[in-house]
Formats: sequence, structure tokens, C-alpha cells
Amino acid sequence: MDIRLHEVLKFPSDIDNDEGFAALLKYFGSVEYIEHAFGLEFSCGDGKFFGDFWQWSENKDALKAVVSCEEMKKYDGVASLATPARFYKTKELLKPDIYYSFVVRYYPKSEEAAYLLNGKQMNREWVPVD
Repeated sequence: MDIRLHEVLKFPSDIDNDEGFAALLKYFGSVEYIEHAFGLEFSCGDGKFFGDFWQWSENKDALKAVVSCEEMKKYDGVASLATPARFYKTKELLKPDIYYSFVVRYYPKSEEAAYLLNGKQMNREWVPVD
């Protein structure tokens, strides 16, 4: 097992000056992949979450927007650390003013990466050999 990444984030924080978030973004390449790996959703600004802009239809076969196109465009592609991230499934916010440890462990035998948040495995998946 190799530790590929270990970064610490604290909310609230200034995303433009947060070295931990910059390192996560450099490693994963996108906010969406960070969210996928750790089962989180980052705020898109003003305390809003992009996931709240969508709602399942009554028969749960399609998503529909619940905000205007203008509002969606305003927040699309934006991430903010001013509001704590939240768990994707439960929508529970991370606690403010606490340091969160983001760790990526790589297992060469199985070619898998495990993503840990404060020591708890949030996701594990096969990744290509680098």
C-alpha cells in the first residue's frame, strides 16, 4: 500500500488561497472527481449546492431543473470552501472549524485506490496503473 496523497482542509476557507484544495484539484483534475472519490459535494457559492438545482420527476425516470438557466449558469463550474462541503447521500454538512484529512491509498496488487476522509474509507475503486 502506498499513500499517494494526504491533504488537510478546513471549512470555511478561501478556495483561491487553500493549498490543500489546490493539491486535491491537481491530483484529481476536477472538483467532480474529488466529490466522487470522497462522497462529498462542495458548495457552488452563496451556501448553495448544485445538486439542489435538480429534482427527480414524479416517476423518478428523469431529472428536471428547479432553478432558472441564468442561476444555473452563474454557479456551474464554481466551487466554494466558504460553506462546508456535505456528504452526497445524506446532505449532512461537514462541521466547520475542524480539520479534515483527505487521503488516497493505492494498493498495487489489486490496482485499487481507497479514498479516506478522516481515516474512514469513503470509496474504493480500480484505477489504471500509473
